[in-house]
Amino acid sequence: MKKIKKIMAMLLAMVMVLGMTVTASAAETDDGIVGTSDDKGTITVSGIDVEENNENLKVTAYPIVKATYDEEKGNFTGYDVVYKKVRPVIDLEIKDESGNIEITQAHLNAVIGALDDQREKYKMNVDSVGNYTATVPVGSYLVVVSGAEAKVYSPMVVSVNYVNEKGNNVIQGGTVTTIKDGKAWVKETNQPNFTKVEKDKTGKTEGETDYGNSVNVGSKVEYTLTINPVPYYGGSHPVFNVVDTLSEGLTYDANTLKVQLVGSSQDAQATDLAADTDYTFTQDSENPRKLTVDFVVKDKYTLNDKVTADTDCKIVITYTATLNKTANLAANTTLYGENVNTAVLNYTKDSKVSGNDVKGTIEEKTYTYSFDLDNFLTKTNEKGDVTADLAGAKFGLYTDEQCKTLYKNEFNRSNDDTKDGFYFTGKDGKLSIKGLEAGTYYLKELAAPNGYSVNTHVFEIEIGATYAQANTSGKDEGQLENWTLTVDKQKVTVDEDNNPNGFVIKNTKLSSLPSTGGIGTTIFTIGGCAIMVAAAGLFFASRRKANK
Repeated sequence: MKKIKKIMAMLLAMVMVLGMTVTASAAETDDGIVGTSDDKGTITVSGIDVEENNENLKVTAYPIVKATYDEEKGNFTGYDVVYKKVRPVIDLEIKDESGNIEITQAHLNAVIGALDDQREKYKMNVDSVGNYTATVPVGSYLVVVSGAEAKVYSPMVVSVNYVNEKGNNVIQGGTVTTIKDGKAWVKETNQPNFTKVEKDKTGKTEGETDYGNSVNVGSKVEYTLTINPVPYYGGSHPVFNVVDTLSEGLTYDANTLKVQLVGSSQDAQATDLAADTDYTFTQDSENPRKLTVDFVVKDKYTLNDKVTADTDCKIVITYTATLNKTANLAANTTLYGENVNTAVLNYTKDSKVSGNDVKGTIEEKTYTYSFDLDNFLTKTNEKGDVTADLAGAKFGLYTDEQCKTLYKNEFNRSNDDTKDGFYFTGKDGKLSIKGLEAGTYYLKELAAPNGYSVNTHVFEIEIGATYAQANTSGKDEGQLENWTLTVDKQKVTVDEDNNPNGFVIKNTKLSSLPSTGGIGTTIFTIGGCAIMVAAAGLFFASRRKANK
């Protein structure tokens, strides 16, 4: 008998558990639930700027989860998913910490891609205080803001739910007392900012201190392009790309491009984006200096999934280019010599609309310089005269005061070891050095022209440059304002013919040997030999006397 009672008790407990499970998933009419298909509530979205005279601004609510009701009495029975074919599908059994059906960013991305304007939707109207509202049946709604010009707004979810007296969203029995109005504050995303900076081989970045950049011809320049924040595009017409055009004096270094997603926090780790999945990289076939990074790959924009963990993350694009021999050089008499890069960010303000009416562009320029010391000094004889026999003097340019590290660039490299890395004076005795970055160098004469002695003095050469800062001088940030050349702390200027004023390197001419048959130094030679013979005779004579 006791065993039968235990079995009955277990069966009763199972029935009670089963009953609790049923009431947790559906509202039974026997429990006195009064929710019907006529029930409606208000959804409200706040935080959208009302743009005057903008007829394209629309706020629309699309049902994604709907309340279900029985056909016989019209009472509430539970919830059902509207978009059932998308993946991942919303799982009604998974709840968040507040007890609401959990709808993730991945769910939203899938639904946004499947939105059909022919289905049920609700236009949200703005009230007197700037809130957008709509009266809708019980359920969850995806709210999309389209047509905004000043800002980009992220999609959001807002719900109208049945709740019991305890405030629970899932009906667990009892009488429904209220319909809960849903509210959401939209997270706005401002139009993206776009910057481009350059860093030379020393690690110095334009914009850090003096806003300028110069490099040696043949050296690499690292470029960094930053887009912040990353826009969210839910429509079917996303536009988001960067077109970066290098000047003729710069050559893109193959396979150096890297695209990363970086969070806003200081300890955020950079994540490499995948080529051909998250973006495509192309070089124009007719102009290989035109580089394009496009974040819409085969009409798909995958960055929506990437920014869910940190909605304030940014895109960082880096690559290097080499300043080549065709680069423009800043010469002694001019401030020209700009090697300009122009990068343009193209994006859409509304991905639900196709066309240029909603297209935005931001342009950034960077400037790279290299200096041409054309005829910056003149070699003369000890009298200060320039003669044709002064050609061919050999010089080495060094980056250290001890003259151990020979400077080379693309203008003085040679397969001939006697010429590789060296500079030589011309017939006019003048010396030119091309393609130098700003800085300090040391010039040393290594071999004089025939008949002249080497000038052993080491000359200190300094190139100084001043660049425009932001909002000054009427120039772009990083443009060259002026530059100076000094030799041994003495400023070198040039005249109208581009000749240096006052700076020369003097060489002393060696004494010439006499011509054949001339008396020259012969007398002195004979006299010296006679004295030596006489001295030797006296030495041996004195020894003989001493030995006697």
